[in-house]
Order: sequence, then C-alpha cells, then structure tokens
Amino acid sequence: MAALILGIGLLGCGKSASEKLKDEIAEKQAKGGLPDPTTAPTVVKQAPDPVVKKDKPPPDPEPTTPEEIDTARKKAMIEGRDKDVIRFCEMGKVDEKADPQVMLGCTLAACRVNEVDKAKAWAKGVAKSKPLLEQAVKTCMANKVTL
Repeated sequence: MAALILGIGLLGCGKSASEKLKDEIAEKQAKGGLPDPTTAPTVVKQAPDPVVKKDKPPPDPEPTTPEEIDTARKKAMIEGRDKDVIRFCEMGKVDEKADPQVMLGCTLAACRVNEVDKAKAWAKGVAKSKPLLEQAVKTCMANKVTL
C-alpha cells in the first residue's frame, strides 16, 4: 500500500528531471541562447597572419683589397659558406706561408665540399701545428677526404 501511495505521489509531481531539462534547452534554443544541435556547427576561419617578407640584404660587394678578402673569408667561415671560403682563400692567395689558423679554415672548407686537391694543398700549411693538423685530419676523414 505504501508503495502505491508513493508511486501515485511521484506521478502527481509533474515532469521528470530529464523532461524539465529538455524543456529548458528547447526554451533557450528558441530564444537564440543555444545552437541547434541538429545543424552542423559554424566554423569561423581566421585569416592567416600576413607573412612579412624580410628583404634579403644586398650581397656584399666583391672584396678587392687583402683586408676585405680576409674579412669576407672570416664572415663566410662563420656563416658556413664553404664554397665562398674556398673562393676567398684562392683570392687571397693563401699558401703555406699563411697563418696556420687560416690554412685550417681553408682546408676544412675544401674537405666539406670534397675538393681533395685543394684540401691537401692547404693542409701542408696546417702541418706546422700538430693540434691543428689533427683537427684537420679528423674533420676531413669525417667527410671521406684523406689528407
């Protein structure tokens, strides 16, 4: 009997919680507060940020004096432009009498671009310094160039 009264009492309370929730959602959709779940969501695409093109600085003028060639060679070494390093080593007429550090730079650049003859020629000037020669041999061997 108590169960019957409880059942009748629940039926008399009105709508269930899920029905109340459905009604609230329908009301909000009607007012425009919620999107309609039956339609596909609207995707707003943002325009990509404009790419700012950086103008490349003009190329350095061709060095002519020994100081300019030396500066250009050092800059090319720092930037890793091995072909330019070789070109500046040739322009500066780097030979066995040059500073061993300069010779090392020329040798390593030649090894990295596989210019074996040039690497061997410049390595002769590096032979004055055993630590520099060892560095040249290690780097050139890594690039499959035997001095």
